Amino acid sequence: MPEEDGLEETGLAVRIADADRERVAVALREHCVEGRLTLEEFSTRLDEAYAARTRAELDEAKRELPAEAAPATRPKRRSWLVTLIGSEQRRGPWRVARRLFAFSLLGAPDLDFRRAVVTTDEIRITSISLIGSLTAIVPSGVEVELGGFSLIGGNDFVARGEARHVPGGPRISIRCYSLIGGAGVMHVSGDEALGPRDVVRAIRRA
Repeated sequence: MPEEDGLEETGLAVRIADADRERVAVALREHCVEGRLTLEEFSTRLDEAYAARTRAELDEAKRELPAEAAPATRPKRRSWLVTLIGSEQRRGPWRVARRLFAFSLLGAPDLDFRRAVVTTDEIRITSISLIGSLTAIVPSGVEVELGGFSLIGGNDFVARGEARHVPGGPRISIRCYSLIGGAGVMHVSGDEALGPRDVVRAIRRA
């Protein structure tokens, strides 16, 4: 076939090695922490890179991205979410600060990171509430560290599908402290229509 002959001539049909996939995975990570890819886009392209068999398929994971990463923009250092009663929600396209602090008497933040834009390789979140449970939806491929303390309740993590982590980030560290409540975090792949209640239901079924 003429198209296949063209791929062979350019070397795009050549089989790739695991080392080639890892180099692209690291490059995607750099583009993610510089704000060119949302966390969901990073997760999707990471799956494409690890599933690629030829040079052409691997190059497709880097589509629309510059060959060389530009100097990273200075990330926003801190962000505050403060409520007395109720929950602060972050979903859709939003820029995540390096450190996020949440305080609430009754309630806790609901965070959807799938379309979030990050400009640092590690995000640290601290949530403190009297009564309330933080919920977070995180794309697979993004490492999550969950900890903290709740007198009544706990911190729960649920994963849907296989999670692939790239050394060096991006990484989200969550610490939740409450008298009653805790945290519920769900790793997801794809673009499922999910919300905080879906996280709670998945944890109850786990």
